[in-house]
Amino acid sequence: MKLARLAHEGGIALGWVDRSKERISGISDLRAPGDPTFAVMQMVFSGREPALSVETYNVADVRLLPPIAQPSKSILCVGKNYREHAAEFSRSGFDSSAGDTSDVVPDAAIIFSKAPCAIVGANDLITPPWDPN
Repeated sequence: MKLARLAHEGGIALGWVDRSKERISGISDLRAPGDPTFAVMQMVFSGREPALSVETYNVADVRLLPPIAQPSKSILCVGKNYREHAAEFSRSGFDSSAGDTSDVVPDAAIIFSKAPCAIVGANDLITPPWDPN
């Protein structure tokens, strides 16, 4: 499952996106201080499952927000690090290295970073800090 941070009816919530990518089940036990996304990630990495609320959302009815509310530093990213994602990226038309799609996972990891000003939600515009608008 994938973790999502979302805006819905004036509120912000975290939830698990189901495999069909149509529904999100809300997460209810977010009592930890700090960024709730980090709290959920710590739970999952320590082998615990966060409790789901009874609230569910249609993906089409919410605005998907950046996964981390206000990152204080650049985020280190790894690209094309598993077969499903590598194949998806190769089919996207944005992969200039795409040639033979039978073996799309690279031999070496692709490492890149995203600056805090470039962390946006789905379909949001990236506004660099020097943009006068």
